[in-house]
Amino acid sequence: MEKITPEILKEARKRQGLTQKQFAELLCIGETAYNLLEKGRRPISRQVKRLAELTLFCGIDRHKIEYTHEEWQQIEGAANREGFSNPEKWIASKIKAYLAMLNSNAVDLKPVKPNGEKVRKTA
Repeated sequence: MEKITPEILKEARKRQGLTQKQFAELLCIGETAYNLLEKGRRPISRQVKRLAELTLFCGIDRHKIEYTHEEWQQIEGAANREGFSNPEKWIASKIKAYLAMLNSNAVDLKPVKPNGEKVRKTA
């Protein structure tokens, strides 16, 4: 696969006709963080590289994954239990956790709240 550089990110974003904000959302990061990546002022993390590779080279868009009504209800419930008001952000957190796991060879995903705190299991 091609190495992800700031120039490749910018070129790919423009080729897809996306704003920096839209492309940042695809990569599960904030607009300001993406702007710094595209300008080369911030290093590109492994997770962002993996998401960029999936988005750019494999054509995967997490916003276009289709769910059944029942699946979406399960996603909403899990997101709410873990403190997420937005199920899309919960999905993005799971993708990031999975990519981090691949990079560290961890065994399982650790749920994380939107503020970065680990979710404690309740009985």
